[in-house]
Amino acid sequence: MLQTIAHPFIIPYVSSQEINQHDIVFTELADNYSLADLLNGCQLNEPIVQKIAWQILLALQKIHKTGFVHGKQNEIMIMI
Repeated sequence: MLQTIAHPFIIPYVSSQEINQHDIVFTELADNYSLADLLNGCQLNEPIVQKIAWQILLALQKIHKTGFVHGKQNEIMIMI
């Protein structure tokens, strides 16, 4: 199912594998940095926060519309 999700704010899926009873998802390499890097590295103004939040919501909307159930999302897993 993940192979079929194409969206400008979602890093493309490559494959998955179970390792030590944990499901590992492999994606293409992200060009930029994680949300955690951004939060630790600079001050954010409201327009930037709004843009990032909107892009995250659009990506989640696409995932939910395909029926995919994701796990916990945190600032390390969100690439900007």
